[in-house]
Amino acid sequence: MPLINISSYQYRNINSTIIKEDRNYTNRIDSLEINLLPDIYYIIPDAHTNSKILSEVFNYDNSAFVNDMIEKGFYVSSDSYSNYAHTQLSLNASLNMEYFENHENYPKRLYLQNNKVLRFVESLGYQTIHLASGYRDTDRNFFADINIRCGYLNEFIMILIPTTMLRIIDERLHFLKLEQRDKVLCSFSKIADINNIKGPKFIFAHIGSPHPPYVFGANGEPVLYEPLTMVAYQPKEGYLNQLIYIENKLTQLVDEIISNSKIQPIIVIQGDHGPATTFANIKAPFETDPTEENLRERMGILNMYYLRNECDDLLYDNISPVNSFRLIFNCYFKANYTLLGDSSYYNKGSEPFVNVTDIVSN
Repeated sequence: MPLINISSYQYRNINSTIIKEDRNYTNRIDSLEINLLPDIYYIIPDAHTNSKILSEVFNYDNSAFVNDMIEKGFYVSSDSYSNYAHTQLSLNASLNMEYFENHENYPKRLYLQNNKVLRFVESLGYQTIHLASGYRDTDRNFFADINIRCGYLNEFIMILIPTTMLRIIDERLHFLKLEQRDKVLCSFSKIADINNIKGPKFIFAHIGSPHPPYVFGANGEPVLYEPLTMVAYQPKEGYLNQLIYIENKLTQLVDEIISNSKIQPIIVIQGDHGPATTFANIKAPFETDPTEENLRERMGILNMYYLRNECDDLLYDNISPVNSFRLIFNCYFKANYTLLGDSSYYNKGSEPFVNVTDIVSN
């Protein structure tokens, strides 16, 4: 029965109707020289929070990382919070540059793939590159020109194997955790090498860390004996140590991207949501009503931009993902998007979304 259900699900996804909407933005690009267009890197380290939450919840100061990125030319939005508490909605908001106010218009996966940002940049002549994440919603993109994959591991395998007899083998050999390590490290390596592809490029890279499972120590050493889970953000030190290492990798990656770029690139590094270490129910943190502390932790995100000076001047400390590409497209490509209010919404299961902006930004 599981095989029948899995096969049916895969068949429906493979045969989904793919419709590319009309891409007529010629009025915006008449004056643009395609060879002068900057590469655009949209990098999402999953569940990466901001400095304020690291200080409040983890008693950790990451100012060395932040100051280093500022010295490289980044604008760091210190009061930034996600628009939604979960990956699919958060990325839909950032990539479609709009809010979804109820479950009746809850965005589907193909809408996440065939998003407005992707359509806009392709209309300008960009080649779109999608880095497979291993997570269901961003593991591949039918609409991207190039899909890059690192290893075989995905969310389904991570959930399946612990429910089978293979769990006994994995507990001894740790091949799931080792493969997850390789996948994350490979992702950073692939992003750094993308500059070898000619022409302007839009790179979407959803990286599965510092989100659980915890496989990196603070110095990158293997963490093999923590529980293999993709939901529980415990132990707290596991999240913090993995975040410290990911910040080191992001610093190295940015150096490589900038040094290898002939034209100053656009780089957005942005968490999709924060962690959930303060929630009472460790195994099912989102099934109970959150406290104000829970909301602040879950909605706080890392949000930093590497833009040219005149665009950098338009940024502000509490800009949220829904406005990231509205602002960038306006400044770089003479688009005419109106910036939306920067709001945060939380939902539990299928319940209506609740506006928690005042709580998280207090």
